[in-house]
This record gives sequence, structure tokens and C-alpha cells, in this order.
Amino acid sequence: MVPARKLLKNYIMLFAGNVLGQSFFFLGFVQLARVLGPSGFGVWNFAQVCMLYLLRIGEFGLEVIGLRETARDPKIVSSWIANVVSVRFVLAIFLFGFAVLLSILNLLPSGTTSLVVITSLCVFPMAFLLEWVFEARQEVGLISIARILKGILFFLAVVFLISRSEDATLAAYFYVISITLPSVMILSIVINRFGFAWSSLSIRSAMDALHKSAPIGISSLLSQYCLSAAPLMVGYFLSMEKLGYFTAAHRIVLFMWAYILTSMHRILLPSLSTYFRESLIHYTRFVEKFFRLSALIAVPIGLVGTLCALPLMTLLFTAKYESSGMVFAVIIWAFVLASIRSILEIALIASDKQRRYMIGTIFLAVMYTIFTPILTLKYGIVGASLAMVLSELCYFVYLILSFPFLKSVTLIKNTWKPIVAAIISMILFLPLGELHPALRMVFSSIIFGIIIIGLKGVTLADWELIKSTINRERVKQPI
Repeated sequence: MVPARKLLKNYIMLFAGNVLGQSFFFLGFVQLARVLGPSGFGVWNFAQVCMLYLLRIGEFGLEVIGLRETARDPKIVSSWIANVVSVRFVLAIFLFGFAVLLSILNLLPSGTTSLVVITSLCVFPMAFLLEWVFEARQEVGLISIARILKGILFFLAVVFLISRSEDATLAAYFYVISITLPSVMILSIVINRFGFAWSSLSIRSAMDALHKSAPIGISSLLSQYCLSAAPLMVGYFLSMEKLGYFTAAHRIVLFMWAYILTSMHRILLPSLSTYFRESLIHYTRFVEKFFRLSALIAVPIGLVGTLCALPLMTLLFTAKYESSGMVFAVIIWAFVLASIRSILEIALIASDKQRRYMIGTIFLAVMYTIFTPILTLKYGIVGASLAMVLSELCYFVYLILSFPFLKSVTLIKNTWKPIVAAIISMILFLPLGELHPALRMVFSSIIFGIIIIGLKGVTLADWELIKSTINRERVKQPI
């Protein structure tokens, strides 16, 4: 049994490490975009999208399984370290070889070959990443430090050593180094403390680990595919300059997606699991209230993001990225939909309905596969942005209709008021379109707040939900 305050403290510490580390990475990418220009930045981002997908394959759910098994039985941690590292290292060899093969066969877009191969080197340090060992023991301090260090190393390298558009390759090497050094630091500490059970290595144990991790790995791969489908399609079908415009906006949304939604999963899953075990009524009430609360928070973010998209892009990436404004104005709504439906995904996992969740992820991947190439070819980068929103909307509707514990009418009732308030706010805001971006944020938020209160879309129960989550005395979770 772990006190809720300790869980909350660990969550805040890990979330802060993630946000700070990724903020430094993001600032490094902003500087890189300014130096390389839209075309060079597009090439660089295409390589990174490919690299991230290789990393997800190399992970294949093994970290999650290792975390779960060692949390249940700390005595087997050295055995799981050996098995996870060995399997991931073998996968890394194959994945890097695959990247090299793609480059040899000339199957990558023009200009991306060398960067894809260089960034693919990250599969090796990530194979030895052992942060999950500390996560299983609720010791997240070193993890936070390592993640912040990664971001700082990349940021400093870009700011002080990248000054010309020809330095794209050098920036890729610095990215690999920034990933490698903190991973080696964590590896050294973990091995010295817990050991490495060479005797436990065998083909049977490796296959057993892969068998256990397969469902999680497949879902993870599908999720990564959905996040990378649009930039990959733009990279193959359009110019690198267009890809640069698209990925500048996509980078911001990806930052929010990866760390806000991921952190939501980590903080809510233990509480929801406990609610489901103790009382189905409390479980369904929690899901319904949090679903409404997510809509009340996420929709205004989409509203402000749409109204301030152009000035935001030019402020961060200079006037050269003016075309990114329309992209951001559209894809921010994909993030809004994902934020609202995220509680339904967490609820499915908490209630042991992983199979239903995986089927939903497959459906989402199919939607991206259908919409992305068609709309990208027809409408360019705006079409790719629309494909993301349409795919997420279809998945959003699927989850509402298929969620087993709440009626779809109940869920729809909790979303229409914020959406209507956002639409009315945009219409009323049109005469004020020339305002300074800061004033746009303030006035649009005020207009939305007045309308949502008028529609009685906010209740005292929404604030009580936050209070009850924080003040919950104890949460049962294995350590």
C-alpha cells in the first residue's frame, strides 16, 4: 500500500522532469528550425519521426512488463534487467540494420537518408535504458534528473554549436549523444545497485518476455503510428519545405500530447483501478465527471490555440513559418479530442478490458491510414492536419458508442455544451480578430467562460472531483 501523497509527490516529480526535459528539447528544436529553415527542418524532423517509430518497436512493451513484474517481486529484478536489456539489444541490431537497408535501397525521401541512419543509432542507448527499474520501486528522482539532463545537453549543443543550415548532420549526432550519456549514467547506477543476472539469460526466457509484452507492444506501435502517420505522408508526398511547415506545428502538439496525456494515464490509472475494484458506481461516476472536466479544460485550449495559431508560430519559429499557423489551428483539435477521450481509455485498462482498448487502437490506425494519404494528396499540409482531426473524431465517437459502463447519451451530454460555447465564442470573436495575441487569449477565454456558465456547463461537482482525487487517503498499488 502506497500513501496517496507519496504517489502524488512522485507524479509531480516525474511530470516536472518530463516537462523540463522536453521543454529544453523543444527550445532546441525551435532554435534548430530557425537555423535550418523550413526545408532543412522538414528533413530533420522526418528522420526523427522514423527514429521514434524504431524506438517504439525496440521497446515493444518490455519496459512495462519489466516494471510490473519487478514491482510484484523485487527479488527478480536482476533477472529482468538481464532479459529486457538482452532482448532489446538484439532488437536494436535488427532495427538499425533495417534503417541501413532502407537507405541502401533508396526507399527514403531525397535528402533524408544520412539523417535517418544517424538518428537510428539511438536504438542502442535506448536498449540499455533502465529507468523502469526505479519506477517499479517508486524512486523517480534520478529519472527526473536524467530526463532534464537529456534536454539540457541537446539544447546547449544546438544553441552554441549549430549556426548554419549545413550543420543538420552535426545536430543529429548531438541528439544521439544527449540520449546516450544520461542512459549510460542510469545503467551504471542500476547495475551497481541491483546487478545483472547473466545466468538467467536463455532463449526461453527471452521469448517468454516477448510473449508477455506483445499486447502492450502492439498497442504502443499502433499509437506511435497514428502520431507519425501525418508527417510521414507529408514527407513522402510533398516537399521538404512543406514538411518543415507541418512539423513545426506538429512538434508543439506532440509535446502536449506526449506529456500531458501520458502523465494523465499515470496519475489516474491507480485511482480508477481502485474505484473499479471497490465500487462500480463510484467508478462510473468518476469517469463521467472527469470526462466532463476534460472537455471543460481541453475545448478552451483548442479555442485559444486556433485564435492565436499564426502569431504563436511566427513568434516561436520566425515569420518564415507563417504557413504553420493554419496547420496548428487545425491539429490542436486532434489534441482536444484525444484529451477528452483519454479518460475512457484509462477506464478500459483499469477495468481489465485491454482487448477492447487494443481493438479501438486498431480502428484508430485504420482511420489514419484511410484519411491521411487521401487528404494529404488533395489538400496538402492542411489536408494532413484535417486527417488527424477526422481520425481522432471517428475514434472519439467509437469510444463513446462502445464504452461498456456509461451510456453514449450521457457522454455526449457532457461534451456538447463546451463545443457549442467554443463555436459561439469564435463567432463573437471575429470582430476582434486584430487584437494582440495576449488579448485574444484573455477575451476569448472570458467569452467562453461566460457562455459555458450561461449554459450551466460547470457544476460544483467538477471542483469536488479534483478535491476528492487529491484527498484520497490511500491507494493500493504494488511496490
